[in-house]
Amino acid sequence: MNRVMVDRWRLLGIALGVALAGGGRMDQPAWSAPQAAPAKLEPGKACVNAYFDLNGNGKHEAAEDLVPNVTFALSSNGAVVNSYTSTGLNEPRCFDNLADGTYIASAVAPPNYNVTSPMNDSLAVKAGKTVSFEVGLRRVSDGAVVLTPKPAAVAPVASAAPNIGGFIALAAGLALIIGSAGLGVTLFLRRRQL
Repeated sequence: MNRVMVDRWRLLGIALGVALAGGGRMDQPAWSAPQAAPAKLEPGKACVNAYFDLNGNGKHEAAEDLVPNVTFALSSNGAVVNSYTSTGLNEPRCFDNLADGTYIASAVAPPNYNVTSPMNDSLAVKAGKTVSFEVGLRRVSDGAVVLTPKPAAVAPVASAAPNIGGFIALAAGLALIIGSAGLGVTLFLRRRQL
């Protein structure tokens, strides 16, 4: 074979190799590393807990112990998904493998306890996330509940009681209009008679 023929075969081999390996594009590698599958998120969790609210502020603090015999329920679309009664030892208790969605967490306190926090709440559960619901309780013997709810922002409502001053002003205005109309009619009729 002559040199020209060898060069043609070499060029044809290179072109064929490039076309098979990289789709004919020289700016991309002929192969790519396998892509890792996207990480699958774990299902969501909702954790519940009850604590002795020693200072009655509705917040769980480090020195506040757990309360036994509080019954928790987790509901979705009106049906109870799971329930749990606290032991005072193994909390918080998490409900695992929850589908994304809105759940209602509720608690029933044992007798002789006052509540210092809401006894139910709406929880938005999402894959890979953990949401919590805690209930603060005080023994009745520890004193009254020190719960200070935040007032809702409400627009002022007009009083339902009759407004006497407004009624008098309205009556005076109507009397003035009627009196002016009567005076006008009287003057008009007197002028006609002259």
